[in-house]
Amino acid sequence: MSLQNAGYLHGNPAAAPMLLPVALISLDRGDIGVATTSRIRYSLTSRASGAPLFNEVVVEECSKYAFAAWERLQISTECSVRNNIEAFLQKMLLLRVDG
Repeated sequence: MSLQNAGYLHGNPAAAPMLLPVALISLDRGDIGVATTSRIRYSLTSRASGAPLFNEVVVEECSKYAFAAWERLQISTECSVRNNIEAFLQKMLLLRVDG
């Protein structure tokens, strides 16, 4: 799932009903580099009223194995961030945020 597939991206950013600043808080890798934990803050606000709709740090982890350490690090990092975005989108579905 992606922001675009979930309908959260607008073709004209200036006309989007919501603003979504995103900040990577931390990207922690375990001692042996197998697991990566991402902490990302999502701050969703209504463009019209400025009211906060969602302001939370989402924490997700992913463990992927690859023979080469650099590859393992890259794969687990990508997986952790992907899981984080999917967790955020699931929270949006539960909140039924539609601007």
